Amino acid sequence: SEEHTSDWSSDVCSSDLGFASPYPEVGEKVCAGDDEDFVTIVTAGTDLMFDIMEAQENAWGDENYRECGSTAIIRIDDFTPEDDEWEDYYKGSGELPEDALGVTLAGLKKASENPEIKNILFDLTLNFGGSNDLMSAVLDLLTGENECGGFNTLTGQHQHVVVKTDKNLDGVIDSEDDKVKYDYNYAVLTSRQSFSCGNLFPFLMQKEGAVLIGEPTGGGSCMIQLSTLSSGVMFQMSSYMWTTRDEKGEPLENGYRIDLPIERIEPEVPSNQDPRFSTGDYSPFYNDEKLDKMICGWFGD
Repeated sequence: SEEHTSDWSSDVCSSDLGFASPYPEVGEKVCAGDDEDFVTIVTAGTDLMFDIMEAQENAWGDENYRECGSTAIIRIDDFTPEDDEWEDYYKGSGELPEDALGVTLAGLKKASENPEIKNILFDLTLNFGGSNDLMSAVLDLLTGENECGGFNTLTGQHQHVVVKTDKNLDGVIDSEDDKVKYDYNYAVLTSRQSFSCGNLFPFLMQKEGAVLIGEPTGGGSCMIQLSTLSSGVMFQMSSYMWTTRDEKGEPLENGYRIDLPIERIEPEVPSNQDPRFSTGDYSPFYNDEKLDKMICGWFGD
């Protein structure tokens, strides 16, 4: 995935790095946008992002939890951990952090206070990814699933990573954590802007029985490597040696399918010849009554 790859060393775009790039001509080309096709894609993708952002903001405001019918909706825009806040929380000197795990825990608590709630829907329409560790912690909390599979392209082996988390927040990871269970139907709302962990999380949730709603995800999911060349160039790249694949052995880098599609409102004149980058009205994605009805219809009584 090209979106996971970037050069950190050029001082052409930023003067805060403290050193000069060994290859300034590369940085100049990247920052000048000499690649016309790349600039066109980035610009179109940004326009699309603002369409989704506007519709989401109109529906959510500054909140990250709401209810409709028998469905509670939890909004997660990234999987970036608030490490310092968690350290303070465990020391007893801070509140529950408002990262993906904290927001999920708070949302589940609110949902449990309403006996009418049977479904939990996660809004990942603007989730651009983050830490695989935090994403795995949320997955373990919801489903008890603590294995994340991958494929080693170098050896041809299917591998898995086992994740253990402190689900009851008592400061230790033990058998007591296995007793924490949440009996809900799960759903995930996605868009073509759901990227990286925002692409991987829906896939893993679907494997555990969740229904995916919206439009196919934007892709990305493989492991990220941070590297430094001998010349001093620092960069990050998608690791082609360890990738996540579906049950058919296909990689998830180009996005993942959904179960129940939602059609956005298309403009009379498309803004881009590539429909993936054409703008549109995403307000139907945030129609709570419609979402509740779709989820209830999927799972039945």
